[in-house]
Amino acid sequence: MCTPHSGSNLTVDGRDGSRENSPLETLTTGVVMLVVMGVAFGALALGNPWFWIAFPIGFGGLLPLSLEFVRRWEPRGENRTRRIIRTDSDGSALSVLRDRYVRGHIDEREFETRVEVLLETESATSANASIDRSSPETQR
Repeated sequence: MCTPHSGSNLTVDGRDGSRENSPLETLTTGVVMLVVMGVAFGALALGNPWFWIAFPIGFGGLLPLSLEFVRRWEPRGENRTRRIIRTDSDGSALSVLRDRYVRGHIDEREFETRVEVLLETESATSANASIDRSSPETQR
């Protein structure tokens, strides 16, 4: 028998059990449960003696398979950083710019140009407008 150590959040397979579900996983779980219950109780209402088979197939097969599909399809961790801009706690434009430079999304010349523009302007909106006006792509 395998029991977790006191104070441990690890499951039997060694993964951290405290992971939160994404909104897509929650939605998938709800939809699959609704379908399984609808099929099972619909079959029961129609007098089908095999209505119970919907429960093991749905909850033992369809639900785990659909959640595994969602977990593989939905990016997590480092792959997810393309969708989310991580900033410092203050969320300033300079911290976003620093983060993009550190991750290699912009080169040193572009970083320096944008820092100068940020220091010259008072808000992020006016900085973005200034960068758009001075970028080589828009001058073509």
